[in-house]
Amino acid sequence: MPFTLEEIKQIPKTDLHVHLDGSVRLESLIDFANRIKVKLPSYTKEGLKDLVFKNSYKDLPEYLKCFEYLCASMQDLENIEQASYEFALDAFLDGIYHIEPRYCPSLLLNEKNTFSIKEVILAVEKGLSHAAKLINEQISGSAKTEKLFSDYPFVNKAFTYTQILCIMRHWSPENSYKYIEELLNIKKSGEVDIRNIDLAGPENGFPVSLHQKAFDLSKGMNKTIHAGEADGPESIYSAIKLADAKRIGHGVNLFNKEYNYGDKKTAELINIIKDNDITIEVCLTSNLQTLPELEMKAENHSLIKMLEAGISISPSTDNRTVSNTTVSEEIFKIQSAFKLDKDTVLSLIKNGFKARFHE
Repeated sequence: MPFTLEEIKQIPKTDLHVHLDGSVRLESLIDFANRIKVKLPSYTKEGLKDLVFKNSYKDLPEYLKCFEYLCASMQDLENIEQASYEFALDAFLDGIYHIEPRYCPSLLLNEKNTFSIKEVILAVEKGLSHAAKLINEQISGSAKTEKLFSDYPFVNKAFTYTQILCIMRHWSPENSYKYIEELLNIKKSGEVDIRNIDLAGPENGFPVSLHQKAFDLSKGMNKTIHAGEADGPESIYSAIKLADAKRIGHGVNLFNKEYNYGDKKTAELINIIKDNDITIEVCLTSNLQTLPELEMKAENHSLIKMLEAGISISPSTDNRTVSNTTVSEEIFKIQSAFKLDKDTVLSLIKNGFKARFHE
């Protein structure tokens, strides 16, 4: 018998690919907007779900429209801290024991520049650390938690997190280099541990090579790169070879023949992924919502080909609010669509803990 959704919720999990600014509680978004006078199309949860945060979207631009309201409403340190705190609590309610919220601090600066990138990062850290402290106090010594750790020995025995900071693909090479310089200076201050980098934003037309100097400067930091979502296998290859990516975000187009990558090169790329122990962060619901060619059918997603090829994948939400999903729901959808047995489902969950960024 397959797992029920409730059983999956009880299993400790990770969320490795999740955007902080795409995972804000709607009631908090309304409060944030009122607090800093940001105009929303509605000031009720129902209205926002009807007009903005839908279960399905026409295309990627409509999906990304949500972030105009989310980022604008988070351009305040108090709002950023609260969103981060609630983000961690909501993750734990879904049985998540390790989260890696990613975001671009530059997008959360206000027009008046009344605070800095460093202050944004520290506000996120303050919210996450506060929530983690409360969660770990709650689970410490708990018989239920000890049984979970015994049943699932691959789980870290505490609620943990780490931030991932995004470079935006459409930035100039000079801007991305200066951004990494600033992050390294913040890291040197010792106030917050900065060790994970992502490359996000419009993939097609903005290759990894554009930011080669920034990636060279960030040598030694963990890299996860959005690749193979709006572009083809070559983008995945570049992420690994040029940016030293340890994980790939989405990767849905790995097997897409429309990019004329060729069977031989695809097989070579699969071997590179496997030989380097690279995990693909699969975001099923998000891909169904933003890629019309999938026709909103999970069965059309390439993740089953990834599994058949022996590639490590980790189910993730991408954006809990924008995609209206949880990790438990993602795993349940994958199990149902591809008729996976319990051992395979547990291996997907285990992949997340194995691939997490940590010391």
